[in-house]
Amino acid sequence: MANPGRRKSVPPQTIPDKSQKRVPDTPSYEAATKYETSRFRFSSEHIDLAVGPDHGCEWAWGPELSIWKDVLHYLADFSAKTWAEIEAERTGGRNRHRKHHSMDIVKLPSMAQARLLAHMGDDAPDSLFRFRLSGKGRLWGIRDGAIFHVLWYDPLHRVYPTDPN
Repeated sequence: MANPGRRKSVPPQTIPDKSQKRVPDTPSYEAATKYETSRFRFSSEHIDLAVGPDHGCEWAWGPELSIWKDVLHYLADFSAKTWAEIEAERTGGRNRHRKHHSMDIVKLPSMAQARLLAHMGDDAPDSLFRFRLSGKGRLWGIRDGAIFHVLWYDPLHRVYPTDPN
C-alpha cells in the first residue's frame, strides 16, 4: 500500500544541450528540384498587363473584374494539388489529351514570341506553361520549379490559336 504522505518521485527532466545543434536532413539536389511532388504555387512577379490590340496582341486581360475573380479561383484550386496531379489531368473528349502542359516558345506564333520578348527581354524563358481553364480560356505563364508565374490570360485562345477541326 502506498504511503499517502509521500510524494511520487518524478524523473529529472533532460535539458537539451544547446551547444550541439541538430542540423536538419538536407534533401538531395534531385529531391529539392523535383517539382512533380511539390504543391502548386503561383506568383504575379512576371504578369504582363500591357497586352491587347494597343500592344499588338489579340488577347487581353479585359476590364471585367470577374476575370480576376475567375483566374484567382482557378489558381486557388490548383494550389490544393501537386504538379503531378495537375499534369495528369486530361480533357473529357474522345481524343483525351493533357489539359495543362508546357510549350516551347519557338512553337508559338510570332505575335506571342514578340510580345514575350518585349515584356521579358533577355530573361524570356525557352518554354511557357499553359493551363486550360475552359473550352477556349487559357492561362499562360512560366513554371520555375513548383512556382507558376502568371503571364497572360487568354480567354479566346488567341496566344496559340488552333484549327477548330
